[in-house]
Amino acid sequence: MDTKKHAWLWLHQKKLFALMLMLCGVLGINIHLGVLKVTSEIDWWDVFGEGGSAIAVGLWMTFILLSRPMGKVTDLLWCGLACLFVALFQDFLDEFFKNPLPQHWNGWIESGFMPIGIFTLSLGLYHWHKEQQAINQQLKKREGKIRQYQNIDQLTQLSQADYIQQVLDTNQADKRHKIQAIIMLDICDFNRFNRRYGFVQGDKLLQDVTDALLLCIPQDSTLCRYAADRFAVVLPNCHAPAAHKVAQQLREMIRHCCFRYCDETSQDDCLYIDLSYGLAVGDAHQKDNLGNLIDQANHTLRSKQYMTFA
Repeated sequence: MDTKKHAWLWLHQKKLFALMLMLCGVLGINIHLGVLKVTSEIDWWDVFGEGGSAIAVGLWMTFILLSRPMGKVTDLLWCGLACLFVALFQDFLDEFFKNPLPQHWNGWIESGFMPIGIFTLSLGLYHWHKEQQAINQQLKKREGKIRQYQNIDQLTQLSQADYIQQVLDTNQADKRHKIQAIIMLDICDFNRFNRRYGFVQGDKLLQDVTDALLLCIPQDSTLCRYAADRFAVVLPNCHAPAAHKVAQQLREMIRHCCFRYCDETSQDDCLYIDLSYGLAVGDAHQKDNLGNLIDQANHTLRSKQYMTFA
């Protein structure tokens, strides 16, 4: 828990430091230029209302940093709320300090940070909306590929090997499909990964690879978990050159991904993995041919490459 807390503080230390600096500056201005009110002048309902609002905004800021990855959207949302927090903090201090000078510096702080915060927060919400649209598109793509599946693999949420034959039979009944291909994908040296990082991290690697493959397979294809660290992709209306191209694209995509895992010493490793693949192509309307496609694809799996640690 302490390690996670320190990592969280380290990731966002610049934001937190800038916020603390602004709050100290606002407090210093009030102490230097303002006059402390006597108890009878303090409206305690306003103190609780404005102080509670500032606390609520501070909690929102914390939840954003804890629940979102670092990036543009997170920065915009947090910075917008931070400006609102500073404005509310000044509004809270107004209940304890009064301004004897003709300058309305306390109003300037509120009027300055409040519109900036609202504009920045609105911009962050707009980009968050666009982000959610992109995520929903990927979720729909994933849902469309697994909703009707039976025997769902609990780890990857993909269909298991039995479903491949059902897909082949469905494509066979569709007169538009004259040919279909099967690609078998295998994570290279997966046993070595399990020995180094353990089975829990091995399961996480399978989930990460699944998510990456779902993003990149063709729209009309089907992805299944065939066995252990092996996946199958069924491609309707796909000739051998096109199937090879898809397999190579999937392999290159995985090879360029950096997967991060912690070993038993809590060392954070950047891991690059490789896929081996084999494929088979057959006539979609020849029943005997379809029965051999899976065996042929498994038989043509290429020799494995080895993962590298950096």
